[in-house]
Amino acid sequence: MRHIMNGSTNTYSVTPEDDTRIRQIAREQFCSWDRIYGKNPKFTIDRTGRFAGGKIRFKLDTQKGMIQDAAVYGDFFSTLDASAICAALIGCPYDRNAVLAALQSHGIDGAVYRISAEEMASVIAD
Repeated sequence: MRHIMNGSTNTYSVTPEDDTRIRQIAREQFCSWDRIYGKNPKFTIDRTGRFAGGKIRFKLDTQKGMIQDAAVYGDFFSTLDASAICAALIGCPYDRNAVLAALQSHGIDGAVYRISAEEMASVIAD
């Protein structure tokens, strides 16, 4: 702060304009998907959800914000094999909306008894 105020020891109060600009910079620099997930190294996520249709657990390996590998476990009933759910997730960005779209486009919505694609997406990426 002293550097910004040229060595002055006076108190600086943030103006509404300052606050607006600070929030804008924060949104641009720190609140983007690419900043949070895209540039990160490889990571593994392990999430479990309990629903009316049973328990479902997702173990996902991601790299550069993309799901590279997926495993699904649980005591749920489905008209599809768990590998179909995994296949829908592989290659998908680690983002709730992208996960939901991938599950829906692969016919997962309605295939798992009393667990919707939206509920699964909320467990995977909150």
